[in-house]
Amino acid sequence: MTLRWANMVQVYRVSDYEALLDKNYVPRQEYLLRKQERINAERDLAAQRSKAQELRSAITGAREELALSVADLRRQTLDELRQAREQIAQYEPEVAKTRQRNAQMELRAPANGTVQQLVVHTIGGVVTPAQPILSVVPDDEPLEVEVTILNKDIGFIRPGQEAAVKIDSFPYTRYGQVEGRVESVSHDAIQDEKLGLIYLARVAIEKNSIAVDGSLVDLTPGMTLSVEIKTDKRRVIDYILSPLTQMRSEAMRER
Repeated sequence: MTLRWANMVQVYRVSDYEALLDKNYVPRQEYLLRKQERINAERDLAAQRSKAQELRSAITGAREELALSVADLRRQTLDELRQAREQIAQYEPEVAKTRQRNAQMELRAPANGTVQQLVVHTIGGVVTPAQPILSVVPDDEPLEVEVTILNKDIGFIRPGQEAAVKIDSFPYTRYGQVEGRVESVSHDAIQDEKLGLIYLARVAIEKNSIAVDGSLVDLTPGMTLSVEIKTDKRRVIDYILSPLTQMRSEAMRER
């Protein structure tokens, strides 16, 4: 039963008691008790109505605050998004420049291989345009030997001559030698501090491995060796200590 309904019941009850009191059917004390109960019920109903109004006001205020908070949050989010977009637009040119700079600083070899020689060894080193940076020996090309020919012997050397390649790491008296053939001989001499005028020749080898104690060991760029070139007049013309190189090795250049 609600307070409003209970209050109406009290009103009717007091009215009935008042009629009975006029006819002296009930004592006056009983009538006053019922009247006090009606007054208490009216007071409780008024208090409940006041409390309900306070709750409605609180709910309305909370809704208004929530709407304001949502609006503030939306406005703040939109402001932050706008600022972020402005910063992105501001830094995009710098990012593009940095990417371009990094792309220009990256060196790419024309083929997979092994770095054989570095020209610049220090961080921050300066190079000039078109200066060789390093030499790369391709992995998928057959190995060849670069040899030095003394000036006094160059007249006996020509492409097509047979050669015997002896690897310093594997003594030929025990592991044998690798057969090869002279592929090319330079036309111009260069000055060597120790040997004087020399010519460069390239010797192609028949296989890229050597048998060592029952296993095949791959020959790799950088191994030192000696080469015997078989000429018409003498069998052994020169002993060369030179690293293995590989055909069509190219020096990387900075663009």
